[in-house]
Amino acid sequence: MIALETLAKQIETNLNLNSKGIKFAVFADMGKFKKAVSTRTEHEHYTNGVLKVIDSAVIPTQGMTVATQSVMLEVVAELTFGKDQEEIIRNHRAVLDSYFTEFRVELISDDDKSYSVNMTSSIVSTGEPQIRPEIGSSMTWYVRIDYGFIENGLNSLNCTFTLDGVTVPYSSATITNRPQIEEIPYSNTAGVGKNVVTARTRGFDFQVPAQASEGLGQILLLAVLDDDTVKHTLTVKFGTVTRTYTVVFGQTNVVLQGVQNAGHNISLIEAAVDIGDNDDGTA
Repeated sequence: MIALETLAKQIETNLNLNSKGIKFAVFADMGKFKKAVSTRTEHEHYTNGVLKVIDSAVIPTQGMTVATQSVMLEVVAELTFGKDQEEIIRNHRAVLDSYFTEFRVELISDDDKSYSVNMTSSIVSTGEPQIRPEIGSSMTWYVRIDYGFIENGLNSLNCTFTLDGVTVPYSSATITNRPQIEEIPYSNTAGVGKNVVTARTRGFDFQVPAQASEGLGQILLLAVLDDDTVKHTLTVKFGTVTRTYTVVFGQTNVVLQGVQNAGHNISLIEAAVDIGDNDDGTA
Protein backbone atom coordinates (compact mmCIF):
# COMPACT_ATOMS: atom_id res chain seq x y z
CA MET A 1 0.00 0.00 0.00
CA ILE A 2 1.26 3.48 -0.84
CA ALA A 3 1.72 5.76 2.18
CA LEU A 4 -0.82 8.57 2.50
CA GLU A 5 2.05 11.08 2.71
CA THR A 6 3.24 9.95 -0.72
CA LEU A 7 -0.21 10.51 -2.25
CA ALA A 8 -0.45 13.93 -0.59
CA LYS A 9 2.92 14.95 -2.03
CA GLN A 10 1.87 13.73 -5.50
CA ILE A 11 -1.32 15.82 -5.39
CA GLU A 12 0.61 18.85 -4.12
CA THR A 13 3.21 18.57 -6.89
CA ASN A 14 0.60 18.30 -9.64
CA LEU A 15 -1.62 21.10 -8.30
CA ASN A 16 1.40 23.41 -8.12
CA LEU A 17 1.81 23.11 -11.91
CA ASN A 18 -1.17 25.47 -12.27
CA SER A 19 -0.94 28.67 -14.30
CA LYS A 20 -2.78 30.84 -11.74
CA GLY A 21 0.21 31.25 -9.44
CA ILE A 22 -1.51 29.45 -6.54
CA LYS A 23 0.84 27.61 -4.19
CA PHE A 24 -0.59 24.48 -2.57
CA ALA A 25 0.64 22.69 0.55
CA VAL A 26 -1.07 19.32 1.02
CA PHE A 27 -0.62 17.26 4.18
CA ALA A 28 -1.75 13.84 5.28
CA ASP A 29 -3.36 14.65 8.65
CA MET A 30 -4.92 17.50 10.55
CA GLY A 31 -1.97 18.19 12.86
CA LYS A 32 0.28 19.06 9.93
CA PHE A 33 -2.42 21.37 8.55
CA LYS A 34 -2.31 23.76 11.55
CA LYS A 35 1.48 23.82 11.48
CA ALA A 36 1.53 24.75 7.80
CA VAL A 37 -0.76 27.75 8.36
CA SER A 38 1.13 29.05 11.40
CA THR A 39 4.51 29.02 9.63
CA ARG A 40 3.55 30.79 6.40
CA THR A 41 5.51 33.97 5.69
CA GLU A 42 4.14 37.45 5.19
CA HIS A 43 4.88 37.44 1.48
CA GLU A 44 4.20 33.79 0.63
CA HIS A 45 0.66 32.52 1.02
CA TYR A 46 -0.29 28.87 0.69
CA THR A 47 -3.57 27.19 -0.04
CA ASN A 48 -3.59 24.31 2.42
CA GLY A 49 -4.99 20.85 1.87
CA VAL A 50 -5.57 17.95 4.24
CA LEU A 51 -5.83 14.39 2.91
CA LYS A 52 -7.73 11.83 5.00
CA VAL A 53 -8.35 8.12 4.42
CA ILE A 54 -12.03 7.13 4.10
CA ASP A 55 -11.69 3.47 3.18
CA SER A 56 -9.06 1.02 1.95
CA ALA A 57 -8.79 -2.64 1.01
CA VAL A 58 -6.05 -5.06 -0.05
CA ILE A 59 -6.94 -7.71 -2.63
CA PRO A 60 -5.13 -11.01 -1.83
CA THR A 61 -2.79 -11.99 -4.66
CA GLN A 62 0.32 -14.13 -4.96
CA GLY A 63 3.56 -12.17 -4.76
CA MET A 64 2.29 -8.67 -5.58
CA THR A 65 0.30 -5.82 -4.06
CA VAL A 66 -3.17 -5.00 -5.40
CA ALA A 67 -5.17 -2.52 -3.34
CA THR A 68 -7.81 0.20 -3.39
CA GLN A 69 -8.05 3.31 -1.25
CA SER A 70 -10.57 6.16 -0.97
CA VAL A 71 -9.50 9.51 0.46
CA MET A 72 -11.05 12.92 1.05
CA LEU A 73 -9.14 16.09 0.27
CA GLU A 74 -10.16 19.31 2.04
CA VAL A 75 -8.70 22.47 0.50
CA VAL A 76 -8.76 25.79 2.40
CA ALA A 77 -7.95 29.10 0.66
CA GLU A 78 -7.37 32.32 2.59
CA LEU A 79 -9.48 35.28 1.41
CA THR A 80 -7.87 38.09 3.41
CA PHE A 81 -4.56 38.93 1.78
CA GLY A 82 -5.50 41.96 -0.28
CA LYS A 83 -6.97 40.42 -3.43
CA ASP A 84 -10.46 40.36 -4.84
CA GLN A 85 -12.24 37.49 -3.08
CA GLU A 86 -14.31 36.53 -6.10
CA GLU A 87 -11.14 36.25 -8.18
CA ILE A 88 -9.47 34.07 -5.52
CA ILE A 89 -12.48 31.73 -5.44
CA ARG A 90 -12.78 31.64 -9.23
CA ASN A 91 -9.07 30.84 -9.73
CA HIS A 92 -9.07 28.08 -7.12
CA ARG A 93 -12.18 26.52 -8.63
CA ALA A 94 -10.58 26.56 -12.10
CA VAL A 95 -7.38 24.87 -10.87
CA LEU A 96 -9.19 22.19 -8.86
CA ASP A 97 -11.68 21.43 -11.64
CA SER A 98 -8.90 21.18 -14.20
CA TYR A 99 -6.98 18.60 -12.20
CA PHE A 100 -9.75 16.53 -10.66
CA THR A 101 -12.09 16.20 -13.65
CA GLU A 102 -9.56 14.12 -15.57
CA PHE A 103 -9.08 10.37 -15.14
CA ARG A 104 -5.41 9.85 -14.41
CA VAL A 105 -2.98 6.98 -14.44
CA GLU A 106 0.39 7.60 -12.85
CA LEU A 107 3.45 5.60 -11.86
CA ILE A 108 4.31 6.16 -8.21
CA SER A 109 7.28 4.72 -6.33
CA ASP A 110 7.05 4.12 -2.59
CA ASP A 111 9.09 1.95 -0.20
CA ASP A 112 11.30 0.73 -3.09
CA LYS A 113 8.26 -0.52 -5.02
CA SER A 114 6.70 0.81 -8.22
CA TYR A 115 2.91 1.01 -8.60
CA SER A 116 0.56 1.70 -11.47
CA VAL A 117 -2.03 3.99 -9.90
CA ASN A 118 -5.38 4.94 -11.43
CA MET A 119 -7.23 7.86 -9.91
CA THR A 120 -10.87 8.86 -10.27
CA SER A 121 -12.47 11.71 -8.37
CA SER A 122 -15.84 13.21 -7.60
CA ILE A 123 -16.87 16.67 -8.77
CA VAL A 124 -15.21 19.22 -6.52
CA SER A 125 -17.80 20.50 -4.04
CA THR A 126 -17.70 23.93 -2.46
CA GLY A 127 -18.00 24.60 1.27
CA GLU A 128 -18.86 27.92 2.87
CA PRO A 129 -16.80 31.04 3.52
CA GLN A 130 -16.04 31.20 7.24
CA ILE A 131 -13.79 32.89 9.77
CA ARG A 132 -11.42 30.09 10.82
CA PRO A 133 -8.88 30.11 13.67
CA GLU A 134 -5.32 30.94 12.50
CA ILE A 135 -6.55 31.53 8.93
CA GLY A 136 -9.21 34.22 9.08
CA SER A 137 -11.73 34.57 6.28
CA SER A 138 -11.43 31.54 4.03
CA MET A 139 -13.21 29.24 1.58
CA THR A 140 -13.15 25.43 1.48
CA TRP A 141 -13.50 22.82 -1.25
CA TYR A 142 -13.87 19.06 -0.90
CA VAL A 143 -13.14 16.22 -3.31
CA ARG A 144 -13.30 12.44 -2.90
CA ILE A 145 -10.53 10.53 -4.66
CA ASP A 146 -10.57 6.79 -5.35
CA TYR A 147 -7.27 5.05 -6.05
CA GLY A 148 -6.44 1.64 -7.44
CA PHE A 149 -2.88 0.35 -6.92
CA ILE A 150 -1.18 -2.49 -8.78
CA GLU A 151 2.45 -3.26 -8.03
CA ASN A 152 4.39 -3.19 -11.34
CA GLY A 153 0.99 -3.09 -13.03
CA LEU A 154 -0.06 -2.25 -16.57
CA ASN A 155 -3.21 -0.13 -16.68
CA SER A 156 -5.90 -0.28 -19.36
CA LEU A 157 -5.07 3.27 -20.42
CA ASN A 158 -1.63 2.01 -21.40
CA CYS A 159 -3.33 0.16 -24.27
CA THR A 160 -4.39 2.19 -27.30
CA PHE A 161 -6.14 1.15 -30.53
CA THR A 162 -6.27 3.02 -33.81
CA LEU A 163 -8.61 2.02 -36.66
CA ASP A 164 -7.44 3.33 -40.03
CA GLY A 165 -5.26 5.81 -38.15
CA VAL A 166 -8.05 7.12 -35.87
CA THR A 167 -7.91 6.46 -32.11
CA VAL A 168 -10.69 4.22 -30.78
CA PRO A 169 -12.11 5.93 -27.61
CA TYR A 170 -13.19 2.68 -25.97
CA SER A 171 -14.76 2.29 -22.55
CA SER A 172 -14.19 -1.47 -22.68
CA ALA A 173 -11.94 -3.58 -24.89
CA THR A 174 -11.33 -7.33 -25.13
CA ILE A 175 -8.65 -9.02 -27.22
CA THR A 176 -9.25 -12.71 -27.91
CA ASN A 177 -6.93 -15.28 -29.47
CA ARG A 178 -9.01 -18.33 -30.45
CA PRO A 179 -7.23 -21.59 -31.28
CA GLN A 180 -8.68 -24.07 -33.75
CA ILE A 181 -8.15 -27.57 -32.39
CA GLU A 182 -7.80 -30.74 -34.46
CA GLU A 183 -10.81 -32.99 -33.81
CA ILE A 184 -8.75 -36.12 -33.07
CA PRO A 185 -6.23 -35.40 -30.29
CA TYR A 186 -2.70 -36.67 -30.61
CA SER A 187 -1.80 -39.50 -28.21
CA ASN A 188 1.78 -40.26 -27.19
CA THR A 189 3.19 -43.68 -26.30
CA ALA A 190 1.92 -43.34 -22.74
CA GLY A 191 -1.62 -42.84 -23.97
CA VAL A 192 -1.78 -39.20 -22.88
CA GLY A 193 -3.93 -37.13 -25.24
CA LYS A 194 -2.44 -33.94 -26.64
CA ASN A 195 -4.37 -31.37 -28.67
CA VAL A 196 -3.05 -30.07 -31.96
CA VAL A 197 -3.64 -26.39 -32.81
CA THR A 198 -4.09 -26.06 -36.55
CA ALA A 199 -4.76 -22.31 -36.72
CA ARG A 200 -5.55 -19.24 -34.64
CA THR A 201 -7.89 -16.30 -35.15
CA ARG A 202 -7.84 -13.00 -33.29
CA GLY A 203 -10.85 -10.95 -32.36
CA PHE A 204 -11.20 -7.45 -30.92
CA ASP A 205 -14.38 -6.37 -29.13
CA PHE A 206 -15.07 -2.79 -28.02
CA GLN A 207 -17.70 -0.70 -26.33
CA VAL A 208 -17.45 2.82 -27.75
CA PRO A 209 -19.56 5.98 -27.24
CA ALA A 210 -21.26 6.91 -30.51
CA GLN A 211 -19.91 10.03 -32.21
CA ALA A 212 -21.81 12.31 -34.55
CA SER A 213 -18.67 13.58 -36.26
CA GLU A 214 -16.93 12.32 -39.36
CA GLY A 215 -14.00 9.94 -39.12
CA LEU A 216 -14.40 7.05 -36.69
CA GLY A 217 -18.05 7.87 -35.93
CA GLN A 218 -18.87 7.61 -39.63
CA ILE A 219 -16.93 4.35 -40.03
CA LEU A 220 -18.74 2.69 -37.13
CA LEU A 221 -22.19 3.91 -38.16
CA LEU A 222 -21.78 2.70 -41.76
CA ALA A 223 -20.54 -0.67 -40.46
CA VAL A 224 -24.01 -1.11 -38.93
CA LEU A 225 -26.17 0.45 -41.66
CA ASP A 226 -24.34 -0.84 -44.76
CA ASP A 227 -22.83 -4.14 -45.84
CA ASP A 228 -19.29 -3.23 -44.88
CA THR A 229 -16.88 -5.81 -46.33
CA VAL A 230 -13.98 -3.36 -46.51
CA LYS A 231 -10.75 -4.40 -44.84
CA HIS A 232 -9.47 -2.00 -42.20
CA THR A 233 -6.15 -1.55 -40.45
CA LEU A 234 -6.12 -1.92 -36.67
CA THR A 235 -3.00 -0.93 -34.72
CA VAL A 236 -2.68 -2.10 -31.13
CA LYS A 237 -0.17 -0.55 -28.76
CA PHE A 238 0.04 -2.33 -25.43
CA GLY A 239 2.74 -0.75 -23.28
CA THR A 240 5.93 -1.07 -25.33
CA VAL A 241 4.47 -3.70 -27.70
CA THR A 242 2.88 -2.62 -31.01
CA ARG A 243 1.07 -4.88 -33.49
CA THR A 244 -0.86 -4.13 -36.69
CA TYR A 245 -3.68 -6.30 -38.06
CA THR A 246 -5.93 -6.37 -41.11
CA VAL A 247 -9.51 -6.69 -39.85
CA VAL A 248 -13.13 -6.70 -40.98
CA PHE A 249 -16.24 -5.91 -38.97
CA GLY A 250 -17.98 -8.84 -37.30
CA GLN A 251 -21.24 -8.52 -35.36
CA THR A 252 -21.62 -4.81 -34.64
CA ASN A 253 -24.51 -2.76 -33.26
CA VAL A 254 -25.46 0.68 -32.05
CA VAL A 255 -27.52 0.99 -28.86
CA LEU A 256 -30.14 3.78 -28.57
CA GLN A 257 -32.24 4.27 -25.45
CA GLY A 258 -34.45 7.14 -24.36
CA VAL A 259 -32.50 10.39 -24.10
CA GLN A 260 -29.23 8.67 -23.23
CA ASN A 261 -26.11 8.93 -25.35
CA ALA A 262 -25.84 6.26 -28.01
CA GLY A 263 -23.11 3.63 -27.93
CA HIS A 264 -21.53 1.03 -30.20
CA ASN A 265 -20.70 -2.60 -29.51
CA ILE A 266 -18.01 -3.41 -32.07
CA SER A 267 -16.50 -6.70 -33.09
CA LEU A 268 -13.45 -6.76 -35.36
CA ILE A 269 -12.13 -10.02 -36.79
CA GLU A 270 -8.66 -10.54 -38.18
CA ALA A 271 -8.99 -10.96 -41.95
CA ALA A 272 -6.93 -12.82 -44.50
CA VAL A 273 -5.34 -10.83 -47.26
CA ASP A 274 -6.48 -11.55 -50.81
CA ILE A 275 -5.49 -14.92 -52.22
CA GLY A 276 -2.24 -14.53 -54.11
CA ASP A 277 -1.10 -11.62 -51.96
CA ASN A 278 1.71 -11.66 -49.47
CA ASP A 279 1.14 -11.22 -45.74
CA ASP A 280 1.82 -7.49 -46.06
CA GLY A 281 -0.96 -7.15 -48.66
CA THR A 282 1.36 -6.67 -51.66
CA ALA A 283 0.95 -8.75 -54.79
